[in-house]
Amino acid sequence: MGIAEGLNKLLFPALIKLPQAVRTFQEGVRRTRSQEVGLKFGGIDSLLKGKNVAMGDDSIVRGSVSEGGSVWVVYNAGARYLEFWVSYGSMFFPSFKEWHRGKECLSELAVQRAFKASNPYDKSLEQINRAVAKLIGVDEVKYNFQERIAKVAGDGSFQALDASYPISEEYWPDWLKKEVERYKKYR
Repeated sequence: MGIAEGLNKLLFPALIKLPQAVRTFQEGVRRTRSQEVGLKFGGIDSLLKGKNVAMGDDSIVRGSVSEGGSVWVVYNAGARYLEFWVSYGSMFFPSFKEWHRGKECLSELAVQRAFKASNPYDKSLEQINRAVAKLIGVDEVKYNFQERIAKVAGDGSFQALDASYPISEEYWPDWLKKEVERYKKYR
């Protein structure tokens, strides 16, 4: 709704979450998650066929919901072009509930998978957007900027989402170190 309002465009509910859908992000086994995601959405062909579509979500963590679910449904319904707009920033680290699995859970995250051969921490937002778009199979991904998120949610806002935390401090980019220090100072 926010995307349509911001663009001053009409909102068409062309992607429907089906009633039998389960919360796939909590599924730990990738194959099972992919199967469940494939059954999560239905698309309305008459609204999507031949259209340029801007689709929004709160985050892309692993990318499986977008890759195997919403993106597939939108393109299968005939969309010509698909932009995926994300209200949160790109996520480099797993959530707290995944930490017990160790460093291997890093390799499941979309940003990490998009840069398998290199380090995502030194990439620009535009480079991350392009790499994740290619990974999940859309024309464009547009993650939100850290500055915009902080402006809306306030200082320390990156700690509000588990997936902003790394497993070990050695993987922390400078911006996260500053956020943690700021949080400790006001705690």
